[in-house]
Amino acid sequence: MYSFSIDDLSAWVRWMYSRDGAKAPELDRAIIERMYQDIIAGRKALFVLEPSCGAELAVLCESVEILTQPG
Repeated sequence: MYSFSIDDLSAWVRWMYSRDGAKAPELDRAIIERMYQDIIAGRKALFVLEPSCGAELAVLCESVEILTQPG
């Protein structure tokens, strides 16, 4: 698991709010700090998938659970 810095979080949240060809404006720092504290406290999770090629994915959610099958 990767520990995101508050600046990483800010960049990813801005990316999530952006649209193709248009960057979202910077979010209020207080909102980013609240999101960051929620992640640190385990109330939220930032899930980022960055494949070596193809589309990126970033989701701010309540939790992330990875299930594997035995065997």
